[in-house]
Amino acid sequence: MTESGAFSLAVLPTIDADGPTQMGLDLALLDHAHDEPGTIWWRTYTWSRPTLSLGYFQAWHDAPEAVRDLWKGYDVVRRPSGGGAIVHHGDLTYAIVVPSSHPWCGQARSLYQAVHDAVGALLGEDGAEVRRRQLSQRQASAVSKPDLPVSDSLRAPGVKAPTPFLCFEDGDADDLVLDGVKIVGGAQRRRSWATVQHGSIRWRSPGTGPGAAQPGMIDLRPNFRENSPVVWASGLGERLGKMWNVPVRSVPFPAEVMLAAHGWSQRLREPEWLEKR
Repeated sequence: MTESGAFSLAVLPTIDADGPTQMGLDLALLDHAHDEPGTIWWRTYTWSRPTLSLGYFQAWHDAPEAVRDLWKGYDVVRRPSGGGAIVHHGDLTYAIVVPSSHPWCGQARSLYQAVHDAVGALLGEDGAEVRRRQLSQRQASAVSKPDLPVSDSLRAPGVKAPTPFLCFEDGDADDLVLDGVKIVGGAQRRRSWATVQHGSIRWRSPGTGPGAAQPGMIDLRPNFRENSPVVWASGLGERLGKMWNVPVRSVPFPAEVMLAAHGWSQRLREPEWLEKR
């Protein structure tokens, strides 16, 4: 990490809660970054109910009824970050808030790569040898490309593929893949004072419902060092701090963040917020 001495990593508790609560905390942290420009905030969390999180710019009110019907029984919430929709049912989610003065905020890919390279290295140490998609594809043979959909291989040159609704059906160079399967994806929202990046580690398949056919990390590597995502996440902040060469401090959520998060979560529960795009 460049100029690591100017920044510290604040690691927040891992909590299990519903979508509006989790997104409210992330929005409050993003706002709070105004007040602590030398702090990088890191947290991991799980979802108390099966949830579909929409990217900030995705339109839900225009979604066909057939698409909405797929998600009956799921909570639906809008993230502050962009990208495609994510199924939160059997995943571990992270959020990192980085002040704009940090070198990672100079380019969007710098932050993606810094986080995914570090998380990928730690997953590899523990038994899941993930690779960034662009590196994985370079290593694959020119004949066998397991993470290139058949529809892409048949598309006429110059014809752009439609953007998939689901994040894990899309492919980005900085995704982390395992055996050709996307295991970690990320999305960002940049503000003048800070950037928030979300990431989902697909720990295991949801088992039922949309997206259940795609395996998770534990499905592909049943001998991974730790079966519980929460237990694995408990030491993640300290390990990341060592990789990034920054001092780490475990902290509770600041009182002002909790207060602001409550207000955000109430707003996120309003139908108008979900339907705003």
